[in-house]
Amino acid sequence: MRKRLAGLFLTILVSVLPIYLFAQQIETQISANTITVKPGEILKAEGDVVVRHGDNTVKANALIFNQKTNELKFNEIKEFYDGKAIRLSANAAELSDGLSSGIISAAKLLLDETIQIQADTVKLKNGEIFSVNEISRVTSCEECEGKEPNWYLTASSAQRDSEDLNIVYRNVTVRVKGVPVAYIPYLRMPDPSVERARGFLVPEAALTSNLATGFKLPYFVPIGPSRDLLITPYFSSKTNTIEYRYRNKFSTGDLLLKGAFSNDELLGDDLRYFSQAVGAFKLGYGIDLNFDLGKVGDTSYLGDYAYSDDSDLDAQISVEKTVIENQQFFEGDLSYLSDNDQEGELGEYFSLSGSYIKNINQKVLPGKLTLSASLNSSLSVNDDNSFSRPPSSTRLGLHYNQRSSIGAIQLSNELYGNLNSFVNSADSGTANEEFSSQYGLSTLIAYPLKKRSEGKTGILTPKISLSLNGQENDILGDFFIGSDELSWGNIFSGTKISSLTESEKGLSVSMGFESKTFWETGHRMEIALAASKIGGLTYSSNVDTGLTNEKFNYLGNLSYGNTKGNGISANALFSSAGKLLNSNFRGKYVGKKINLEGLYEIVDNEFDSRLTEDLKTLDFLSSYYFADYFTVNGGFRFDLMSDQMAKTSFGMGLTVNSWEYNLSQDFSKEQREKLSLSAIYDDDCTRLMFSFENRYQVLGSSKPVKTLTFRVQLKPLANVVFSQGSDQITF
Repeated sequence: MRKRLAGLFLTILVSVLPIYLFAQQIETQISANTITVKPGEILKAEGDVVVRHGDNTVKANALIFNQKTNELKFNEIKEFYDGKAIRLSANAAELSDGLSSGIISAAKLLLDETIQIQADTVKLKNGEIFSVNEISRVTSCEECEGKEPNWYLTASSAQRDSEDLNIVYRNVTVRVKGVPVAYIPYLRMPDPSVERARGFLVPEAALTSNLATGFKLPYFVPIGPSRDLLITPYFSSKTNTIEYRYRNKFSTGDLLLKGAFSNDELLGDDLRYFSQAVGAFKLGYGIDLNFDLGKVGDTSYLGDYAYSDDSDLDAQISVEKTVIENQQFFEGDLSYLSDNDQEGELGEYFSLSGSYIKNINQKVLPGKLTLSASLNSSLSVNDDNSFSRPPSSTRLGLHYNQRSSIGAIQLSNELYGNLNSFVNSADSGTANEEFSSQYGLSTLIAYPLKKRSEGKTGILTPKISLSLNGQENDILGDFFIGSDELSWGNIFSGTKISSLTESEKGLSVSMGFESKTFWETGHRMEIALAASKIGGLTYSSNVDTGLTNEKFNYLGNLSYGNTKGNGISANALFSSAGKLLNSNFRGKYVGKKINLEGLYEIVDNEFDSRLTEDLKTLDFLSSYYFADYFTVNGGFRFDLMSDQMAKTSFGMGLTVNSWEYNLSQDFSKEQREKLSLSAIYDDDCTRLMFSFENRYQVLGSSKPVKTLTFRVQLKPLANVVFSQGSDQITF
C-alpha cells in the first residue's frame, strides 16, 4: 500500500512540476524516475532525466537544480541537443539561462552531423559554443572502438568568432592513424554553419623544372551572398605570379573573370599574362548575351604554367534573340569572333544573321502556308586593319504544303518560291548586288503496306517523288555553295539543296522503298533502297554533294538491332557511274561482360570538298568486365589510305575495397601521346589521390608536361595537394 501511495505521489509531482517551474518563469520542463524537492532551494532528479527548454534538450542520469541561482548541474549526460547543429555527450555540466550557457566537462561533440570533437571542457554562451579547451580529437571519421580513425586533429583550444563566424584552433597537431605528421600553431576554419568564409585556403606548393620550387597561398574573399574573389600569389626563385578569379551571380546571369600576371626568367623581363571573361545573361524580351573573351601575352604562357593545353584564347561575343509565339518563330544573332591561327595571324570577324518563320492563317487553301525570311551578313578585319565584306544575302520565301490520302495512298504536295538578294565585295573594292529567284513544286506518293504474322509486323512502303524546280538570274561565283549531300533524309524532298545561290533545275525524280519489320521479342530490321535523278544544277561542277546532273544516284540503308543495344547498320551512296561516294558500316555488341563497337567508313574526296584525298578509316572500341571490380578497355583508329595507326587508346580500372586504380594511354597524330596513372582512396572521411600524367603538347612553345601529384582531402575540413614532376608540380 505504501509503494502505491509513493508511486501516486511521484506521478502527481512529475505532472505538477513543469507548471510549478513555469510559474517561477523558468520555462523549463523536467522529468525523471525520481525527483525530490526542497522548497525554494534545491531540486534533485535521478534516473532517465530529461530537461527541455525551448529547442534545447538534455538527457542525463542525474540533475541538481538550484532554484535561487537557476543553475542546473548534470552528471553523465547522455545527450545534449540544441535542435539545430550541436549534439554532445559529457560526464558533467553546469548550465544556466535555459540550458544556453555554462560549462560542459569531458564532452564529445557532433557538429552538423559530420565533425566529431572530444575535449576536456566546452563553454556555451547564449546558445552557442564559445570555446573548447584541451581538444583530444577533431575528425569526421567514423570512430570504431579499439581502432584509430584515419586522421584526427588535436589542439590546446578552439574559440568561435561570432562576428566572422570562424573557429580558431591553437597548437594543432595533425595525426594519421595516431601518428603526428604536422604541427600548425594557428588554424582558422569557418564555422560549420558557414558555407563561404573569408580567409586563406589550403596552401599549395609547386616544383617545376623551369620555374623551380614555388609556393601558392590562395586567399578567398566573399563579397556578399552572390560574389567572391580569389587572389593567389605564387612565388619562386624564377617567377613572381599573381592569379585571380572573380565570380558574380546576377539575377539575370553569371560573370566569371580570371587570369594571371607573371614576371619570370623564361622570356626575359617581359610581363607575361592571360585574362579571360566569361558571361551569359538574359537581357529580357528573349534577348541573350553570351561572351567568352580571352587574351594571352605569348603562345607558351598557358602551357608553361599548366593553365591550359591551348596556345591562345579566342574572343567571342554574341547577342541572340529568340521568339516563339502565335505560330511564328524569330531568331537573330549578332556575333564577333577573334581567332589566332597556328601561324599566329589574327583574324577578326563580325556576323549578323536572322531568320523569321510565320504560319499564315488562311482558309482558302486546304494545306499550310508559311512565310519565311532570312539574313546573313559578315565583315572581316584584314591584317592592315582594313575591312572586307564577304558575300551577304537576304531571302524572302513562301512555302505551301498539303497532305492528303486516297485510301491507303498518302500524298504530300509542296509549292515554294524564294526571292534572293546578294551583295558581293570579296573580289573587288566595290559591292556588287545581284538578285535571283527560286521556285518549285513537288509531289510525294507513298503506299504503306502492312502485314502481320505470328510474332512480327512488317511495313513495306514504296515511294516516288516528282519535282520541278527552276532559278532565274543565276548568281555567279562559288560562294554560298550548298553543303547538302544526298541522304535518306532528303532524297524524296522537293529540293535537295538549301544553298541560296544554287538550286535544282528541271524535272527531278526519286523512287524507292522502305521496309520495316518489328518482332515481339524487341528485334527490328529496316531496309531502304532509292534512286534519284536531278534534272539539272545551277553549277554543273557541283559534284561534291553526290548530286549528278541528269543521271541517277543510288542510296541504300540497312539496320538491325534489339532492345539491348546490339545491332548493325550500313549506308552506301553510289554515283551514276557506280562509284562509291560515301559509305559506312557500324556494328555494336553489348554483353554481360564485354562491349564491342566498330565503324568502317569510306568518303570520296569528290563527295566532301573539305578532303584533299579519299578517306578510308577503321574504328574499333571495346571494353571487358572481368568482374564488378576490374575492367579493361581499348580502341584504335586505323587509316587505311596511309596504312598507319591514326589513334590508339587503352585503359584499365581496378576497385579493391575503398581503393580505385586507373591506367589510360592515348595517342593520336594531332595530340601525340598522353599517359595517365592514378590510385584513389575514398571513404567517409578521407580521400587520397596519387596520379602521374605525361602529356605532350603541339601548339605553342611549351615543353611536354610530366606531373606527379599526391592529393589529400580530409573531409570536410581541408584539401591538401602535393605534386612533384620534371616539368609541372602543384599542390
